[in-house]
Amino acid sequence: MLAIKSIILLFTSAVLATSIPRDAHALGYELLYSDLVALDKSVNTLTAAVNAYTNGTEEAAPILAGVSYVNATNRKGYYDAMSDRVAVQNLNDSITIADYVADPIAVDITAGVAAIIQKKDPLVESGLPQQILDGLNLLVMDHETLSAAIAAKLDPAALVVAAVPVAEIDVAIRSAIADFEL
Repeated sequence: MLAIKSIILLFTSAVLATSIPRDAHALGYELLYSDLVALDKSVNTLTAAVNAYTNGTEEAAPILAGVSYVNATNRKGYYDAMSDRVAVQNLNDSITIADYVADPIAVDITAGVAAIIQKKDPLVESGLPQQILDGLNLLVMDHETLSAAIAAKLDPAALVVAAVPVAEIDVAIRSAIADFEL
């Protein structure tokens, strides 16, 4: 009986040891990268909602829900990046993260913002410009705080790679804000 318990304990320990990342670097990279993948998915969901919109207040509900979805995934990424569980990443992983921000995230956010601007007239006609403006202001704040939190976890040499797409995202969102403020 003791031998069976020992074998079960050994098996359980082996399974757990192989399923848990061994260090903060491994956990950090996987966590940051998966958060960015989730963020891109939420951006694409929002963009699909915007593209499907034709007019009307009720029909805009998926857009507003999409903004909430992007906000929630962004906040998760922010809190994970701020966590002590995530160490500063090595140069290769930092560049991989920066490259993912450049493409697909910056590309998808820019496309999403263009879709929102393209739908300005029906959104205004439906009385929703303030809600869209509030959502855009929330998303630009999310972008700024997540970018700063992730930048603190990247190898400093990778910040040059990350700076361009981060600036592109900022300019895109702010252009939509300016468009809806008019």
